Formats: sequence, structure tokens, C-alpha cells
Amino acid sequence: MNRHSATREVGCVSSTGFVNHSASDDWRCGVEQRDGFVPPVHLVPMIKSGGEPEWDNVPPIPCLLDQDGFEITDDDTAIRLAWRCEKLLLEATCEAESLVARPDLEIDSPDFWRQDHIEFRTAPDMTRDLAQVQLIIASDGRWVVHAGGVPLTGAEISANGTAVRLDDGRWKWRGSAEIPFKMAGLDSCTGGKKSFRGLIARVRWAGDRYDAACTTACELGFGQSERFGVFRLSEETAAVCLTRVRSDRLTLLNMSSETLRGTLEIVRISEQSEDVCAGRPLEIASGQKQIEWDAPVGWPAFTCVAFVWKSGGSQTALGSCTLRGRPPRPAASGRLGGHPCLLFDEAGLSSIRAKLALPPFTLIAAEETEEESEELPDEQPGQGRSPLDITPRCMNWFRVARETMLRDGEGGRDPAAARLWEVQSEKAHEAWRAIVREVKPPAEAVLTLVEEMNRLLRMRSLYDSKAFGRLRLPAEGRSLLGRGIANLGEDELIRFNRILLQSAIECMPPFRMDLVTGVWRFYERWLATGDHRLIEGACNRVKMALETTIPGHETHLHEGMASSCLALAYDAFCPTLGDEEREIWIQLMMRFLALYLETAGRRSWTVTTIANANAVGNAGGGLLALALWQERPEQAAEALHYARTHIRKWLNWCNGPDGGNTEGAQYWCYGMENFLRFALALKRFTGHGDGLLEHPSVRNMMNMVRVGLCNDGALHGMNDTIPMPVGGHIGWFAAGNHGDAFGLWYGDHAWRWYTERRKSGLPTPYRSGLAEALLYRPAAPEMKSQPKLPVCFCLRSIEYSILRSDCRFDCDWAVGLKGSRPPYTHHNQADTGAFYLDLRGERLLLDPGYYKANASDHCLPLIGGQGPCVPKGWTGVIVEREERGQLRWVAVDCTGAYGPSVRRVIRRLVMIGGRVVVLVDDIDADANVISLLQCGGPVSMEKHDILAVHGRKALLGIACFGPEFSVRMLGERPLRDVHWGYSFADARWFPVEVAYRASSERPFVAVFYDRTHGESSRCFVEYGEGEIVARLEGRAELRLVMTASGWRIR
Repeated sequence: MNRHSATREVGCVSSTGFVNHSASDDWRCGVEQRDGFVPPVHLVPMIKSGGEPEWDNVPPIPCLLDQDGFEITDDDTAIRLAWRCEKLLLEATCEAESLVARPDLEIDSPDFWRQDHIEFRTAPDMTRDLAQVQLIIASDGRWVVHAGGVPLTGAEISANGTAVRLDDGRWKWRGSAEIPFKMAGLDSCTGGKKSFRGLIARVRWAGDRYDAACTTACELGFGQSERFGVFRLSEETAAVCLTRVRSDRLTLLNMSSETLRGTLEIVRISEQSEDVCAGRPLEIASGQKQIEWDAPVGWPAFTCVAFVWKSGGSQTALGSCTLRGRPPRPAASGRLGGHPCLLFDEAGLSSIRAKLALPPFTLIAAEETEEESEELPDEQPGQGRSPLDITPRCMNWFRVARETMLRDGEGGRDPAAARLWEVQSEKAHEAWRAIVREVKPPAEAVLTLVEEMNRLLRMRSLYDSKAFGRLRLPAEGRSLLGRGIANLGEDELIRFNRILLQSAIECMPPFRMDLVTGVWRFYERWLATGDHRLIEGACNRVKMALETTIPGHETHLHEGMASSCLALAYDAFCPTLGDEEREIWIQLMMRFLALYLETAGRRSWTVTTIANANAVGNAGGGLLALALWQERPEQAAEALHYARTHIRKWLNWCNGPDGGNTEGAQYWCYGMENFLRFALALKRFTGHGDGLLEHPSVRNMMNMVRVGLCNDGALHGMNDTIPMPVGGHIGWFAAGNHGDAFGLWYGDHAWRWYTERRKSGLPTPYRSGLAEALLYRPAAPEMKSQPKLPVCFCLRSIEYSILRSDCRFDCDWAVGLKGSRPPYTHHNQADTGAFYLDLRGERLLLDPGYYKANASDHCLPLIGGQGPCVPKGWTGVIVEREERGQLRWVAVDCTGAYGPSVRRVIRRLVMIGGRVVVLVDDIDADANVISLLQCGGPVSMEKHDILAVHGRKALLGIACFGPEFSVRMLGERPLRDVHWGYSFADARWFPVEVAYRASSERPFVAVFYDRTHGESSRCFVEYGEGEIVARLEGRAELRLVMTASGWRIR
């Protein structure tokens, strides 16, 4: 969709007799629609003024049932919406076997929705999707209104509700509300706006799981405004109404007292056309009539279906719904030797091993063999120790110290962490602090903490219900706790406390999960050699894991990756396993599959989020399902349904159709590598693979590298990203499956880059391995000739952009500028408008990325002491990306990130002939500004307006122009005060502040030029009346003129 188009038509087209709805500026409410979704249209009738509403004359709004993972199938809910006197009137009645009411929750509690309720949402302004109005009416009659996520007091909304127990033991409850037009963005009912966007849902709870019947299909929850339906005000009620929609039947309601005869016409709607797909003669007596229908829907695309009642030469539009079918259950897979051959069959395995005779596979294999000698042996318990004891290798000591112990424990942010901090000695407290100071854990501190943590394992009073009561425990932990701590034997106590610790400490992996993930190394070596002893080694690890491993309480990153390893290794080894060995593998795999089924069944965050955890968990569960399709068909079918449904949330919303990933390059790599394993296996298994590998975000996935590859050969550090050439194996996959020559080059380039780094003794996280090379890389010679990179490029789906001075990655200049665009995850930062600059392979203006999330950590302006907000809505839009002669430039409008007191913030980066880079900050605000420059080397000041940033070899000159300003150099900041992110980069950090008063007539301009080989051509900036001119060698190379909307390049 053209995001700059003013309107977009949705709903039914005119030949159906249904008036078009115009969703103005729909592109500003987040990202474009996915999977062909068209918003459904619902009719809202007018009712008589005065007295109690006559609800019997108002038909229920159709709610979708059995859609998108929700399982409500009863017809005991009726939700009605009408209007009169510039108010919307809502009435809902529900009957249920049981009722979940939570009188213990205050109405302003964020958990108030965790009870049976009716929910009404509307977006008064679809260009401000966060400013939603949300009404919740609980089953006990209490209600709350939120505006923009904040409880709204003094609202003109009124609501009430009652619940009664019927004679048959069932519950009947009713909720109603009156909502002023303005809360839905409606104008006066005469001559004003006649429709609004929103949804209505009935939500019921059972334990920690919720179910819903909703007026639209919201994949990402009820706040997903892109999926809001259209509610259109009508001045009359049709005689025939649609009240229920299921994939197998419809419910119609005859509102009159007479039998009606006519034809129900079903019309398939798209954004471009309509198609009458069915016309069904019907006779409908007064009251409800259910009819079976074969919904014209498929998977995974949505279908918008409009319903039209035709009778006596007239036609009445009944509204529309948008739905899709369930993933079709795969037919029996073509198996070989009783296993599904998920990634290769016998012939494919021969082709894989034949690659080893070719370079560069021989070099990759040799490097992997060399690295095997570096692996540490499994730790064995010593005298008087338990196999469950804490060891120096069993957790990320820095993250546990920094986050769980000091931030959450000593800081009191989390009751469980606070309890763990409380019961430790002061010596242990000081050891945790020492680890944070040193980053690389001192051996003495680790030994102190190993001893202390093992003392906690044997502490019978460690569990405290107040501190740990809300902590989720795996099934084994719940079972031990249910028996009573006092009744546990010594070994059981140690096991329970170990479960408690790994459940409370995020960066403490589940116990002995390394036994499971370690199977991958055996699989990788077997893939290359075919040595049967490796299968025996893998079987031994699986047997040990079955006896000792303690997975977490749900499928998360560790469990998802372990599941993938198990599934692929079992699939490959299965034909050679004996019955007893096979049964051991199946038992361990079923433990993880059962955990996945429980996690997915309650729609846990870990598998329904758009973040990378989704791809990891669902790929693991899906691969287990495929591997066990024959052995455990029912559980496998259920798990595969969940995986295929949930993984699309990550594919569609974390990724954009242009290949952008909202979490940044590191997590793009993390999620994509797990997704590709599953997608490839699913395609081999089903023959079509739900079109996952043909999805635009997969076809274009190498654009994450094109927009992020800097001239040191690594990717930028925006968002939570390490400055490494991550995703080399994704490039190989793109080459092998999509014929992407750039992907082949990048995969080989990343391998060469990591090889040199490893030879220097430096860390190499996210390096591609031999298995990825053999499975994904085509049998082609090493590619050293780089395909051209774009020199002026942006990804609209994530608002990233880059300028290069040449089409080679190792060009002299590479500069990037970012906006911000929903949807977001926790890996986004307060960096709207941040830019970075690389010169001659050195990072001389940094975007420090991981663990440096504050606005003050980035190259951006602080206006009135405030930086850009942590983005929630669409707060930074790339409004220009252009090449013209010697100029190439990008501009981002950051105004939305700074709040209402700032009238305009537009940052513009211009590259002139590959010789200089110009930054123009067009800021209109009555405030002082501090422009932050995060320099990547020591800084010297040569004149008041000229700075020099000294790299290892490169020298960057900075000249400042504009309003009167002052410069302050803050001294070096540590980059290696954390264990991740820029701690891997060969850079230093020297922040500089340039302070001035904002002036829309004389904006701040900074010119960056290359002084590596002495004084280069200087660029001078001249200010005139409504004009700015940048001159290079005396020639006017860049002109900006003042317009009503700010400065523009002429």
C-alpha cells in the first residue's frame, strides 16, 4: 500500500448496495495489513429517543467464533450496539456454565481484564493508534475506561452490569453502557462522520487461559488497531440481520413477525474487487435461523465476505466479516524408512557430503574440527556434591548480577529476587557487585557465589510463599511444592530449590539443558562424516538428559532451541536407532512437546509475541510435531496447528514485507535462523509449507544486511544489536533457496570476517557453523566479488536508512539515520532520529546499541532537556530518500517523539559527492537544544567551531554552523562496562555536547569531512534570507529553502 495515499477504500463496493467506508490515513495506524486482511463492516442502527432502549428491536453484532486460536463455540452471547442523541448504546448478555469474577482486583489494576468481561475499544483518530478508548465491563458490574492506556476519570461514559445464578446452575450476566460520540471520534449525527473503527469482544477465563468471541480477528490482541472493524451508523434496522459467524455455519435473525423469502448473496471482497461466490434462496421464519455454509476461506490469507439479502427486487447489505480457515492438516508425509526426512533424504544427504570435497567447505570443516578441541568437558559432581550443584559454567554471571541480584533484588523490584538477595551473606553481596564492576567475572567472586548458591540449594526455608507465590514453576516443581517442603528428602529439596532458582533467575538456564542442545554438535559432525559413533554419543546425551534435565515452566528460548536440536537429530538418526534407543528419544521429545502444547494452549507471551522468542519457540514445537508425526499423531497434529498459526505473528509483524525486522539485526538473525529450519521442514513435509518461504519478508530478508552493512564489514548497532556480521548462514540460505547472489557473498564474507576474528582470540558470537554451511550453502566456489550495495536506501517497515559513498561495503563513508515505527518489542530504544557515521572502516560516530538504551547514549538532539521518547506509536517517519546529481540524502521527521511543546524536528543527512556529509537539524521549538555526538575516538577542538575525532587511522573533521553555540567534551565513557553489544567493537566512546538555542530561521548544521590524509576540501555554510547554501571548494553544492513545512532541499 502507498503509505502516502490520503484514503483507502475498505468494505463492500457499491454494486452490493453497501456504502464504501473510507479509512483516512490508514497507513499511520501502524503497519500495513498482512495476509490480505480487509476490515469488516458492522451496521449500528438508530433507536428511538426517550425511555429505556428497546433492545428487542436491535440485532446482535456478529462475533467471530473459532477464529485465530480462540475456541469459544457456544451461542450464549449477544452483544448489541445502537445509537441515539449523539451517544452509542452498548448492551451485552451472556450465559455461561461458570463465571470468573475477581473482586480482589481494583479497577485501575493492570490485571482487571483477567476476569470474564465485555470489552469495547475504539480509535477516535486512526492516525494516533495509541490514543484508544477502552471500556471493560466485568461480570460483577464494575467497569473502567482507559484512554491511551491510562484509567480515565470523570469520563462521560456510564456503564453497569449484573450477574445472577439461574435455576439450572448456569450464570446469566448483563452489561450495558452509554458512550458519547466524541469518544469514538464521531461528529454530530446530522451531517457528520457516519462511521468509526473499533471492536467488541466477550472474554471468558478458565484458570490462566482466556478465550474470546470478537467482532474482528486480532492476531496481536485487542489493541491491534489495524484490525479494528468499521462500525457504520444506520438510521434503520434491516428485517434480516446476521448475528453469528462460524467457519461452518451462519445465524440469521428475522426481526419481523412474518416469514421472509429471498436470497442470501455472499460476496468475496478484496481491496481491488468483489466476487459474488454464492447465492442461496432462503425462507426465514420469525426469529433465528441457522444455516450451514462452506465459508469461502483458505489459509493463511484472510477473506472478507459481505452478506446481502435480496428480496422483491430490493437488496439490503447485512455487513461483512473477515475470517480465514484453519491450517489444513497435512496428509501422510512421504516417509523413508519410517521417518519424515525433514531436511534431506538419502540422496540429499549424499549431495550434502559431496560438498565437503569443494572449497570453501573444506576450510569450514577444518575450522570446525580445530574448534572441537576447545570444547570443555561435561562437569561431573565431586565428593559430597550433588549433580544439581551450581557450577561456574551454569549461568551468565554478569547478567544475573546486574539484573536479577542488584537491580531486582537489592533494588526491590521483584519479590522473588529480593528474597534471594535477602538470604545471601554480605560477602556474596559484595561478590555480585564486583562482577558488575569488572564485567568479566573475577574467579574469586565466582567461587564465592558458587559456594553461596549451593548453600541456598540446601536451605529448607528458602521458599517463601509471599515472595515466590506468583512465580511460575514447571510441573515437577509444582508437584514437589504440593507435597510440602518439610516432607521432601534431601535430594528432593535440592532439586526443588534448583527449580526455584532457575525459575526466579532469568539468565540461569534450565538445569542441564546443555545436554539437549549439545546433541546438535553430534548431529553436525555426523552430517559431515557419517560416523555411527556420533549417533551413539548423541544417544548417551539424550539418556542423561531424560534423567536429569529440568526444562522451564514454559517453552521459551532454551526449550525452543533444544526442541529444534532434538527433532532434527532424531529425524536424521531414526533409521539407525534400535527400539530401546528410539523410545528414549521419544520420551525426551514428548516432555518438550507436552511443554509446548501447554505453553501454546494458554497463548503464553513466549509463543504469541511478535518478538524473536516466538520464532524460536514455535519452530521448536513445530519441528517436534513433524518429527513425531507417526509416533504421536494426535499431539503432533495439535502442536503443528499451534506452530503454523502462532509463527505467522512473528513473520507478519516483527518483519515487514521489505525484509525489515523491528528488533534489529541481531534478533533478526536469532529469529530467522530458527524460523527457516521449521519453514524448510514444513515445505518438505507438506509440499507447500504454507507459503512461508515465499513470504515477502523472507524473499527480501537480505535487505536487513543491505541497510545495515557498514564499511568495517559488520552490521550497525541500532536497537539491541551487536556490531558483528550476524546472519551469514541466512545469506547462504537465501543463495541456496532464492538464488540470491548477494546472500552467497555475504555468507562467505561473514565466515571470513569471523575466521580472522577467531584467529585473533576475540569472541565470535552468532558465527555460522558447518551444519548451516552444508545444509544451506549451494555447492558454489567461494564468492569474493561483492554484488553492488545500494548507496541511498531505506526500509520503510522499520524506518532504517543508510547512505554510502560507493556501492562497495568498504567504501569511505557509511552513514545511517533511523526513525521509529510500530509494532515494537522490548528490544527498541529511545533513539528516534539517531544517526551513526563510519569513515574508512572505523566507527567514528556511534549508535552504541545493546545496554545503551537512553536517549543520551545516541547521536540525537535533547530539546528542553528531553530526548525522544521510547517509541510506542509511530514517532519517526523517513520523509525523504533521494539521489540527485552529486547529492544523496535522507530525512526523518521526529516531531512525534518529542511531545506537544515541540513544533517540528526534522533531521536531514546529505552526502555531497562522496566527499562530505552534512547534518541539518530543522527544529522549531522555544527551547534550548543539546546536540549529542557520540564520538568513536578521542576528540580535539582546533577552533571554536571545528572538532577532530581521532580514530586508529582515520581522522574525522566536524565543522558546526548556525545559531550561537558552545561545545563541551565529556571525556571517555566505557563501552566495555557490559558483556554484550559494543563491548565487541574495536571502538572507544567520547561524547560531545553542542548546546544552542533552537532557531527555525537559522538551524544547526554540522559538516563532517575526511582529514585522514591531511586537510581536505572544506565545506562552508552560508545563511541568507530563507535560504541556506553549503559551498564546497567555492561552489554551491547544496541549497535549502524555507517553506511552510520547514527547510527543503532545492
